Amino acid sequence: MRTINIRELSQHTSRVIGEVMATGDEVVVTVQGRGSVMIIPAPPSGSRYATLLRSGKVRQATARLSELAHSIERSHSGESIEQVMADLRGER
Repeated sequence: MRTINIRELSQHTSRVIGEVMATGDEVVVTVQGRGSVMIIPAPPSGSRYATLLRSGKVRQATARLSELAHSIERSHSGESIEQVMADLRGER
């Protein structure tokens, strides 16, 4: 994920948007050194996903799955996912 400051975006808006459209990669725009806005490619307008986004039934992901995988704790107990989920739901 690329990061640019607001001034660079202001000076090169068309180029940045063109890169996002061409590559599908997100760009984080910083203001005073803090990530403030993310430019992401829009889903195809006729897709089921786009329809769900517009209806508010789903939200745009804030990170790629590969980024989230590093933050997920792994179970070393040998329990199946069904057992872990049952514990989380209070079913056993």
